[in-house]
Amino acid sequence: MILIDTSVLYAFVEKQDSCHLVARQKYLTIPSDQILIPSDIIKEFLTLIIRRNEKVVKAVYRELENDPRKPFIYNLETVEFFEFMDFFQKFASTKLSIPDLQLLFLAQKYKFSILTFDKVLKTQAKILGINLY
Repeated sequence: MILIDTSVLYAFVEKQDSCHLVARQKYLTIPSDQILIPSDIIKEFLTLIIRRNEKVVKAVYRELENDPRKPFIYNLETVEFFEFMDFFQKFASTKLSIPDLQLLFLAQKYKFSILTFDKVLKTQAKILGINLY
């Protein structure tokens, strides 16, 4: 499974983003049964696009709705939530967001890879021995 970060989703739909072409190319090469997007990443992504560009929100909705691959949106289970809270305690002073830490947690727990353009997230993933896509 490949965990998708907010930075990739945003670049995928925002044509003016410097990573737009790379995001589209990488995202579209992932087999549909390998795409996993935590629900908190979707929330962070929607918050980001609403703050930046209302027109993009409509385009994003259409992209997600019409994506024939139907990426899997993942919610933490109750047990996982408590495991995540233990994991979170190790990063209390980090600059990473909760959704970013959730990506690291899931990638480490299930041996998933992460697709991101976020340099801080990439660095932490490498430190934890997590594969980047």
